[in-house]
Amino acid sequence: MKDNKEPLLSKEPFFKNSRSSCVLRAEAQGDRLAMIENDVRVTYDSLVLKSRQMAAALLREKADLQGERVAFLLPPGANYICLQWAVWLVGGVAV
Repeated sequence: MKDNKEPLLSKEPFFKNSRSSCVLRAEAQGDRLAMIENDVRVTYDSLVLKSRQMAAALLREKADLQGERVAFLLPPGANYICLQWAVWLVGGVAV
């Protein structure tokens, strides 16, 4: 198994499952338009970058969240998507 800190910097998710692989699929879209929020064009690249930054913040000193539940309350939009992806990337369960 790889160093547990490595996946945030690489293309590989912590867990090879459909949830974290959706981030990899989004990453493959690059600078294509993902959504328009408040008249601002949001690309897949920007969503993936922000979700990886959020994932690093969620981990702190942990290797992964090991299925820990992470509750959040956000309106629909880019921040919601990024946080949900971040939780999935570090092995958490978004609730």
